[in-house]
Amino acid sequence: KEDEVKVFSSEAKEYFIARKREYAQTIFVFSFILIFSLYMMRLMDVRIPIFEKQIEQESTKETGVRLKYIGNNCYISTGLLSPDKTLVWDGKDYHDIELDFYVWYNEKVNKYQYWYEPISGDYGAYGWMEYDLLERRWYIEVKKGEWIIVPEKYDVSMLYHIVW
Repeated sequence: KEDEVKVFSSEAKEYFIARKREYAQTIFVFSFILIFSLYMMRLMDVRIPIFEKQIEQESTKETGVRLKYIGNNCYISTGLLSPDKTLVWDGKDYHDIELDFYVWYNEKVNKYQYWYEPISGDYGAYGWMEYDLLERRWYIEVKKGEWIIVPEKYDVSMLYHIVW
């Protein structure tokens, strides 16, 4: 009996080790596919709606947009009674009066765009800026459809972006 238990224990141990390896391989493959898919979506500039929440422009015109600071010059849109910042509707855009910074959710491209006169004003009719969360840098439109990294001569340290 004791020999049978040892043999059975040894076989069971090998079985569970093999199963553990299979689970680890499955998790690795799944993780690889997920990361690769997200990377490819980033390369193709695919938007994932669950990660992007637009400002409800029609419903917030009277109340303004309430923002909660989450760190690294980053805010999320919130309905909290005590927001860290409130953007007011000025008839065309949302306006951060304190910074004289304008925010617009461009539904054509599903991105937040920003106007800061000391920088944007140098680009005439263009000058809207976007923040690239993955690259952690600001871009500015210099001509129709032509975006460049905001030149280093501009101080963007006080600018913020909305992620949700």
